[in-house]
Amino acid sequence: MKTAKLCAAVSFVALFLLQGPAFAQTKITYTEAKSRMLDQYLGILAAHYEIDIAQANVVQAKLWNNPYFLWNADMYSIETNRYFSFGEQKLIQVEQIFSISGKHTNSVKLAKLGAEMSELQYQDAVRGMIYELSDVYNDVLMLQEKKELYDSISKGYERMISASETMLATGAISKNEQLRVKAEKLTIDATSAMVNAELLQKRSELNVLLNIKADTEVELEERALPEVSGLDPAELLKIASDNRPDYKLSIKNIEYNERDLKLQKSTAVPDLKFGYQPHDKGSNYYRSYQGMTFEMSLPFFNRNQGNIRAARTRIEQSKLNSDLVVLTLGNEVAASRASLIAYAEKVRTFNDSFLSELEQMRREAGENYIQKNLSLVQFIDFQRAYIDTKLQYLELKNQYLDAVNNLHFNIGKEILK
Repeated sequence: MKTAKLCAAVSFVALFLLQGPAFAQTKITYTEAKSRMLDQYLGILAAHYEIDIAQANVVQAKLWNNPYFLWNADMYSIETNRYFSFGEQKLIQVEQIFSISGKHTNSVKLAKLGAEMSELQYQDAVRGMIYELSDVYNDVLMLQEKKELYDSISKGYERMISASETMLATGAISKNEQLRVKAEKLTIDATSAMVNAELLQKRSELNVLLNIKADTEVELEERALPEVSGLDPAELLKIASDNRPDYKLSIKNIEYNERDLKLQKSTAVPDLKFGYQPHDKGSNYYRSYQGMTFEMSLPFFNRNQGNIRAARTRIEQSKLNSDLVVLTLGNEVAASRASLIAYAEKVRTFNDSFLSELEQMRREAGENYIQKNLSLVQFIDFQRAYIDTKLQYLELKNQYLDAVNNLHFNIGKEILK
């Protein structure tokens, strides 16, 4: 009878301990996900059109003013009492406006700067999307592993419940112990359901970023934890100033406003309009008359004073904004570096040796329960401790990868692989 109880108990716990997580059919790495997002994410594709629009503005700025054609004819002649007497009086004139003081040149250069700024804005949008992808990818990966953990524990308890019927018959466990196992499984399943709901939400966000339909399931490959080395503060600042689009944009914005000031000053100088009359019959004392015209506005009142003043103010404003970007950049890089180093030290505590000992602790708890050195309550406590520790490890891995992502976002370049 004692042997039968022991065999039943061994089967009871072995079924619980020897469970592995299920694997999905399709897998994708982080590198593949990033490549797919850059190629297919609709938000990035739409943002790229802003560059085309800015380049079209350059083409438009290069174009010269169209000439004017003027045709003036007699609609009603009092002398002849006839309508549309074009033969009596008509005027033909061609006019062309010429912009001086560099208005055309400044307009073209301003449009080119606008195109360069659009390119930088696009790069900054891509940087933000990569940050968001990495953040969502890490969350999905963590929730995936959490669900696998809870599902593994739940299946073990499920087999324990199934085997408990035989154990009750042999007297290996009591009815109360069976109910306790069932209650524990319900708690695990409830937690697993909450994790799964969060996982589905994050998967939907990932599908949008990767332009994947809702009915397609993708399993993510685990990301390797990069080694933290060579994080010299001065070098990181140099990398950030060389690669961050928002920093370059703040510098380019100063240049843009300085060019705009030149344009506004040149706009204060009136345009010149020349005209040529190849034929004028009936409206002059001399027939047929050929002549030329010259027109320009007289800048007595409007010399573009307001726009010039606003352009000067925007220069000062853009300089202050650039100083703010530099200050923010330095603090963001320093903070992300310190955070990453701190998480790296914590991750080292969960080395392979510790994780191996953790698994051993779980197996020993099962063996001690078989030998009745542990009660069911103590065995469940060991299981909970195992789950809590594994969850801490998964959370810490996620925070570490997020810290890596944050550093890459703040320096504008991926340096840790």
